[in-house]
Amino acid sequence: ILNIEIVVKERNTGQIQLTAAYGSTQGFSLGGSVVQNNFRGMGQALEARVNASKNQQDYKLSLTDPYFNDTRWSAGFDMFYLDNRERINYDLKKIGGNVRFGHPIYGDYTRAYIRYKLDKTDLYANQYTDPIIFPLETARGITSSATLTLEYDTRNDRMFPSKGIYTDVSYERTGLGGDLRYQEFSSRFRFFVNPFWDVVWRNNLSYSNIQPLDADGTVPFSELFQMGGPYTLRGYGASSVGKRVYSSLRYNAIGTNDGNPFYNANLAANPADRLKASNLIVGGTKQALFQTELQFPMIKEAGLSGVFFYDVGQAYDEISASNLLSDVGIGFRWMSPLGLLRFEWGWPLQTDNYNSNGVNFEFSIGPPF
Repeated sequence: ILNIEIVVKERNTGQIQLTAAYGSTQGFSLGGSVVQNNFRGMGQALEARVNASKNQQDYKLSLTDPYFNDTRWSAGFDMFYLDNRERINYDLKKIGGNVRFGHPIYGDYTRAYIRYKLDKTDLYANQYTDPIIFPLETARGITSSATLTLEYDTRNDRMFPSKGIYTDVSYERTGLGGDLRYQEFSSRFRFFVNPFWDVVWRNNLSYSNIQPLDADGTVPFSELFQMGGPYTLRGYGASSVGKRVYSSLRYNAIGTNDGNPFYNANLAANPADRLKASNLIVGGTKQALFQTELQFPMIKEAGLSGVFFYDVGQAYDEISASNLLSDVGIGFRWMSPLGLLRFEWGWPLQTDNYNSNGVNFEFSIGPPF
């Protein structure tokens, strides 16, 4: 007779994470999430996430079943609410949700996903809104869309990979009812290399293109692409890179001393600066981005690493080598009890007449990509 004693120790399935970010232009933000990876004891993942700053509140609730009905299908839903006043030219509120399904299509590394999303966008004028450039009624309303995504993933760790490839291709089509009509194609390619010791070389290449569904239609301006900040061009301020449009309303207001919020005696006295301040960032229908960085250990026992990085990209209607912006930078990262803390300083290599040539500092929690 053989007696076997098996001791089972339950793994902690709950997780609480705090997030924070600071940028030279957008200021400080705080957030947090609570994740339960064994909700109802059935292996489902339930997540509640909150992010808040002076000018933005973002809430999200998600539930994912990785083996829906004991099959290889994954299923889930998300509900979200966004109140965003960071884009200075108008205020935005968005509420909605989506349902999603996924399934492996080849081996263990390739999956396909389909998602249906329904949301409502409200836009509000503020003291900075130019109604000619930002006709709010054209971007308000219901969006009903379906998205198909193909994904290939061989990373050795989803949060902090040191080896492997991640790539995906997505196509979103709106117009399944609703008010707003556009289509968006996007793709990402990321690869990670561990050349020696604990050094990690990370690379990220992404491209997106959003276009109207109708020949005489337009893309809602609130969906156009802008760049800058800790996750795109780190040498430029958040949402400071993208297509700009001249505002005669803003130009005239800068030089009119009648109590309006735009009057500025210094700008009014300098025609070049006045013209510069009158070109408002709208964003582009296309965006392209390449990022590469080398992370190396500094004090391994303390979880402290250094990083050198280079970013290049643009958000415009037409992107070419002549209008790309790039930056270089350094930083250090600390794997703290709160997560990966990132402190990064980026220097722009080109001036676009709207960003400072000086250093741009960004602080955030979590991996860059």
